[in-house]
Amino acid sequence: MIILDNEKIPKIEDVAFLNVSYKVPAKITQYSTFETKVILENTGKSDLRYVEILPNISKIFSIVNDYLRYIPTIKRGEKIELTLVLQPQAYGNLTVGNIRVLAHAPYELSCYGLGEVEFSSETKRVEILKAEPNYSIDVKTLNGTVGSPIPLNITIANLGNVDSPFDLTVALPKGFGVVAENFTIYGKWLHLRDTLKPGTSKTYKMFLISTKEGRYEVEVLVKSFGKLFQKSTTLSVTSSVKEHTENILLNQNATCTPKVIEKIVEVPKIIQQNNTVTVEAVSLKWKIVYGGGFFVGGVIFILALAWIAAKLEERKGG
Repeated sequence: MIILDNEKIPKIEDVAFLNVSYKVPAKITQYSTFETKVILENTGKSDLRYVEILPNISKIFSIVNDYLRYIPTIKRGEKIELTLVLQPQAYGNLTVGNIRVLAHAPYELSCYGLGEVEFSSETKRVEILKAEPNYSIDVKTLNGTVGSPIPLNITIANLGNVDSPFDLTVALPKGFGVVAENFTIYGKWLHLRDTLKPGTSKTYKMFLISTKEGRYEVEVLVKSFGKLFQKSTTLSVTSSVKEHTENILLNQNATCTPKVIEKIVEVPKIIQQNNTVTVEAVSLKWKIVYGGGFFVGGVIFILALAWIAAKLEERKGG
């Protein structure tokens, strides 16, 4: 008969210990992303191998970044930090969760010489303030002529408490082209997704090009977490053909020499680095060649699909 003394049986916990800490902010706003810190410190007597990080996060929160999930070895005395970026979908005093870690350490009673051991952090809670999305829209433009660029400036200001993405949509009038950057086009709709911190604003610059005269409306929409904010403006487009034709009729015997006029316009270039969006002015050179009774316009970057789609829609309507 063999009697085993449980107190003398080696335990894996005697040689392996990983201190797991989880740090979260005390207060954040609903829908806003925020950083949490995971700190792993090997304070045991041996190295830890095949380490798996298993966040045990409440379904109310989404993990929105890539993070370190596997570590081959954490040496004795080594300390490792990693970041989890979370986004809450609800508000109130809520449980975030904790961090579980599975690791392996030398264990003489194991068949393979390594034993599995689990560590975890304490469970964390956070106070989440209710989100109140609120955006103001300012739309400014000028009257213009057929075939010429008409400036359109759209200024969006974040008046709410949410630091999160919003959708900006611009509805183009029928028969219009557009000069813009970083927008996606769907038929007559221009779309862009961006982010503004509370209390900040940004101006988006573009140029419209009309194919015929008339009075038109440009509508701008901002959507954020189900809430819509809308603003519109009107502009008049006149034709320069009549005046040009009269000049030709008065000078039927004159020799017409083509004249090249160059005009520099600025189009914003939006650059995104590390979740920070900046706007730089980019000069575009317009060349308009005037000849005997007609003109030809050229531009470096035109979202021509808008123009083509508008013309096809006009033909169908006619």
